[in-house]
Amino acid sequence: MTAPGPAEPKPAAPASPSATGLTPAPVGTPPAPTALPAVPTPRAASPAPPKSGAAATGAYMLAIVALVLAVAAGAGSAYAWKTARDLKDQIAAAPTQTLPLGTAPATSGTPSEQASPIATTTPTATAPPVVYVADLNRAAVSVARPTGCAVKYVDVDTANVGTEAGHEFYLALKQCNPPDANDLVIYVDRTSGRSASAPNPTTEACASLVAGTAAGTPLMLDVAAGLTFCLLTNATDAAAQSLPQRLAIVQVVSIGPENVQLAVSTYHRG
Repeated sequence: MTAPGPAEPKPAAPASPSATGLTPAPVGTPPAPTALPAVPTPRAASPAPPKSGAAATGAYMLAIVALVLAVAAGAGSAYAWKTARDLKDQIAAAPTQTLPLGTAPATSGTPSEQASPIATTTPTATAPPVVYVADLNRAAVSVARPTGCAVKYVDVDTANVGTEAGHEFYLALKQCNPPDANDLVIYVDRTSGRSASAPNPTTEACASLVAGTAAGTPLMLDVAAGLTFCLLTNATDAAAQSLPQRLAIVQVVSIGPENVQLAVSTYHRG
């Protein structure tokens, strides 16, 4: 007969709520909040000690400065208000252009021209035009043909021929030894300017031609009918003779076997 083994221990039964003294919370009920520790109440600040005399003086000075700044700000505001009022009065006094409703002010020119600044130019003083007064008007001057190496002088101031003093040009043979009577030339030498010209030039055209021309080397011109040249009489010779400086236009009218016919016109500045 087999001996019985030790008996198996039985599980302990759960304690009843009444035995533990705890009442279970209902299902779905949140846990009760945990009580927070008490926060200490701050102590009231003790009153500040009374200010000393130096602190009171500083506060008084700060008050004065604040007052001065306030006065200055008030003055600036008054000036700004006055300026705005004056500007408003000026705008109200300015003339205005009344246009029909929906009408834009008229403008001229392309947009680029309207946007570009207006160029201003300073007027420059211009010299008045020179006025020439006629002295001789196509005066007929007959000059004998030169022979050999002799020359024939012409003075346009007096239309005299044959005197060297005061002359402006002379006739000569280009080749005088042996002489070539058909090789006749005019030398324009004692002037302040000389130039060949087209037939019948104006005084302005002649003045423009002789201006700035060299007066040191004589101007040599082959004599031919219709030849025209301009000259300005020598300023030094004119002053020595108490004569005005003259502009002369000389034209060869014809060439004969004995004489050369010239037409001389002279002018002085008015």
